[in-house]
Amino acid sequence: MIAIFALVALGLVLINLALVPRLRPRRGAPVRRVSALVPARDEERTIEACVRALLAEPVHEVIVLDDGSADATARLVRAIEDPRLRLIAGRPLPPGWAGKPHACAQLAELATGDLLLFVDADVRVLKGAVSALAQAAEGHAVVTAVPRQETGTFAERLLVPLMHVVYYALAPLWLIPRVRDPRVVAANGQLLLLRRDALAAFGGHAHADVRAALVEDQAICRAAKVAGLRVLFADGFLLATCRMYRSAREVRLGFGKSLYAGVGGSPVQLAAALAVVFAFLLLPLATLPGALALFALRALLAVRFRQPAISVLLHPLAVLALISIAFESMIRTHRGGVVWRGRRYA
Repeated sequence: MIAIFALVALGLVLINLALVPRLRPRRGAPVRRVSALVPARDEERTIEACVRALLAEPVHEVIVLDDGSADATARLVRAIEDPRLRLIAGRPLPPGWAGKPHACAQLAELATGDLLLFVDADVRVLKGAVSALAQAAEGHAVVTAVPRQETGTFAERLLVPLMHVVYYALAPLWLIPRVRDPRVVAANGQLLLLRRDALAAFGGHAHADVRAALVEDQAICRAAKVAGLRVLFADGFLLATCRMYRSAREVRLGFGKSLYAGVGGSPVQLAAALAVVFAFLLLPLATLPGALALFALRALLAVRFRQPAISVLLHPLAVLALISIAFESMIRTHRGGVVWRGRRYA
C-alpha cells in the first residue's frame, strides 16, 4: 500500500517532465527592451562572470546593486567597461524588509526596460537566454526558470539535486500557468522575469507580502497570481548555469534559510510538509515496488538534469539530511532568527 505514494510521485514527475516547458535559446534581439538586474552582496567569487555573460546578451541595460558588500564585489563591477552597465550602492535596509526584496525593489525603480530580468549573482546566462525568456513573457506576467545546477563538493552533490526532486515529484508544476489559484505556485529566484506592466498590478518586490519574505521568489509569484496575472514555471536548463553553494556549511545554511520560511514559518506547517516528504520520498523504500519507483524517479531526473549519480544512490541519506536541516532551520528561527549574509531576520 505505501508503494502507492512513490508511484504517485513518479507519475507526477512524468507529467511535469512532459508538460513543463524547457525553454531553448533564441537567436536575435527580443522585441521588448530587457533590463538585467543583479542584486549583489559579497559576491566577489561570481559577480564578474555573471555580469559579463549578461552583457554578451542583447540587453538594454545591466544594473548591479551593491547591497553593502564588504568584499571586492563593487570593484570588480567597476572594472567592466560597457555603456549599458551601471553599478549603484544600495540604501540601508529599512525595518520590515528582507535584504533581497529590498535590493530588487531598488533595482526595479531604476530600470528603464519593458521587461525586468532579475538574475542572482551566482548565475551565468548562456547565449540566447535573454531572448528565450523575453519570448516566454509574451503570454505571462511572470516567468520563473530553474538554471542547470552545478555542484562540486559531496554535500552539494547530495542535497542540491533534491531541489528538482521536490519541484517535480511533489508539485503540479504544469498546472501553475493553467489555474488562477495562488496556492498552486512554485518559483526559482535565480532567473525571474517580470513584465513592467505587472508591477502596477501587484507592486513587485515592494508588495506587502513580499518585502519581508525570505523566500521572495515564491511570494512574488503568489502575489502575481492573487492579482489575476499568469505565472510560468519553466525549465531553464539550457539557458543558464548556477552553483549556489561551495561547501557543506554553505549548503546547510542556504537550505536552512529557506526551508522553514518556505513552508510558512510555523511548526505545524513544517510538520505537514515533512510528513509529505517522508510519505512520498522515504517511506516507500520499505517495499520493493516503492523502492523501485523512487529510484526510477531519481534516475529520470538525474538523466534530464545531469545530476551526479551519487545523488541517486544516496537518496535516503539525502532526504534524511534535508529533514534534519529543516528542523535545524525551525530551531534557529525560534531561538534568535535566521542569519543570512550577515543579517539576522526574526
